[in-house]
Amino acid sequence: MSGNNDIKLTVAIPTYNGAQYIRRTLDSIIVQLQCIDEKIEVIISDNASTDGTPEVIKEYQKKYSFIEYFRNDVNLGFDKNVDLLFKRAKGEYVWTLGDSEVLKPILNILVSDIGNNRYANILLNFEIYGEKERKIEVKDNFGIGENRVLHSRDEFFRTFKYGITPLSANIVLKELWLEVIENSLVTNGWCHVERIIAILSHFDNRGSLYFGKVSFTLFRGENGWWTKDGMLFINTLSLRKIVKNMRNGDYHKETVKLLLSEADKTFLETIKQSKLNGLKLTPSLLLKCLKVQDNRWVFFLQYLPLLIIPSSLYKVKKAIKRIFLKIAGIRDQL
Repeated sequence: MSGNNDIKLTVAIPTYNGAQYIRRTLDSIIVQLQCIDEKIEVIISDNASTDGTPEVIKEYQKKYSFIEYFRNDVNLGFDKNVDLLFKRAKGEYVWTLGDSEVLKPILNILVSDIGNNRYANILLNFEIYGEKERKIEVKDNFGIGENRVLHSRDEFFRTFKYGITPLSANIVLKELWLEVIENSLVTNGWCHVERIIAILSHFDNRGSLYFGKVSFTLFRGENGWWTKDGMLFINTLSLRKIVKNMRNGDYHKETVKLLLSEADKTFLETIKQSKLNGLKLTPSLLLKCLKVQDNRWVFFLQYLPLLIIPSSLYKVKKAIKRIFLKIAGIRDQL
């Protein structure tokens, strides 16, 4: 399939030490390709994995010629690895897919839709599986089952807010990504968000498609990259920094205000959860907070006291709460 010039969709998978889960991702793709004739390719960019990822991929390549595998000599970081996938892709559209996600049977429908239409980007609905509780935590992330075409950048973000933050929820017209690929990034680890914001800022006349059918299962790790060592708070700050930078583009000020407001709604809870996961307040983190937060009084009166409290106290409070809940449960049974 990869040699065909009429490839509509490239499923592009950035990976690093993905041997544990990438089989289920590839299997969920391969099982659907029997019904699609020469319109999809699968490419994998391995960021110098140190586990058995290369062996797993080569095993699949022996069976399926449409899988292309690239291995970086050194770990280039997430952003450069994703950009490389767009440079290497042959498809008109590129679906950046996480190396642990599982596709629903939707590839045939997607290829048919993008074959008849042309969008700047496509936002995919999805479900979330929590590996800690081992169950589906969210069955329908956006709660909108029908497809929608959004004709302007501001309409897109006012409707779906931070919808583009999961990597796997995005399909992008490759030529537009390549138009903005040289743009400097505001922060690390969020190139898919920054590139799409830049694309829509300049190319919103093509419109965006929201694909309402649940398209894949996003796997939320018990303590993955998003939450490990308090990264939830740091990543939230990074997203806020990206949104603030939207003021420098063509976005309406009310759109930016809405997105910043959405981020602030969960800020206190984000701090508490991050402290439980080991977040440490360092001088550099404090400086980053001051730069990203607009309201200094709110920061010093509400956020800073919570950041100063040691993580151990948060854990003690959580343990005490569990004890009381257990006692209350026993009393209810009696």
